[in-house]
Amino acid sequence: MRYEHRPRVASCTFLLACLFVAAAAVPVSGADVTFDPNPAFVCDTLTVDVNIDASVTDLRGFTFVFEFDPTVVAPIAVVAGPLETGAPCPSFFTWVNSAAIGDSIYVDGATLGCSVAGPGSIVRMTFVTVTHAASSALTCRSGSMRDALNQPIPYVCHPGVVETCPGIGVERQLWQSVKYLYR
Repeated sequence: MRYEHRPRVASCTFLLACLFVAAAAVPVSGADVTFDPNPAFVCDTLTVDVNIDASVTDLRGFTFVFEFDPTVVAPIAVVAGPLETGAPCPSFFTWVNSAAIGDSIYVDGATLGCSVAGPGSIVRMTFVTVTHAASSALTCRSGSMRDALNQPIPYVCHPGVVETCPGIGVERQLWQSVKYLYR
């Protein structure tokens, strides 16, 4: 008995293996993590939301480290965003490095017993100006999001920018010239 189909089976198997390798090499895009507003302008205080998009349908927990320039802005409050606080189950949120901030904000949050779905804000950060007329990048240094099975949710973090208002100049005047203006 002769098997004339063996070369065809071998070539089909090789072609199928090549397709699997090519499919594995294609990058998988993930959920979008964004900062809102972006760009952000702060003169005194500014609240920035960290948002996830609608592609996230089963978020149970997250850990992020957000990076900024501490010579430009300083965080004064970091809390769970409305998506987390509006969950139908209890939630957990902590600003891990609130006592030693440096150049980053380290947060950890989870819903306890249910999932939330995007779009919406998972973290809300409030900044104050440190230096006038400057700008700071706002980025994700690291992070992870997890679903109900504790599996990672791939994501892409889009960087943000925080700009501070220019300083307001003050002119020195003699008291007599100021008094003259109001007479």
